[in-house]
Amino acid sequence: MRTVICGGPKTGKTTLSQSLPRPVYHTDDRIPLGWSEASESVAQLFSSHGPWTVEGAAAVRALRKWLASNPTGKPCDQVILLSGVMDSAQYTPRHAAMAKGVETVFAEIEGELLSRGVEVIRQ
Repeated sequence: MRTVICGGPKTGKTTLSQSLPRPVYHTDDRIPLGWSEASESVAQLFSSHGPWTVEGAAAVRALRKWLASNPTGKPCDQVILLSGVMDSAQYTPRHAAMAKGVETVFAEIEGELLSRGVEVIRQ
């Protein structure tokens, strides 16, 4: 199974990924590369065989990049989109902006994911 866990900051992506019995790639580990380079690096993972889990706020942009450069096939078997905040005490306006960006990009690609046979789960 190849799973991508998307969502804004503090939605529980890392916590959920830790419960899955497969290697996990955290997009946050690639942020020092810069946002564009991080999503490109993660997009390359989608062409690799599983099992694996990719999680992080940059995952949705990586999905968009992969879909744009691969006219057929599917980047993963399953996408889980998390919304809602687990820790609102430390939620900042920057976090809110990032969460809105994730939702916006996901809305752009959801139909394409579904048409390629990717299971989409909203939580």
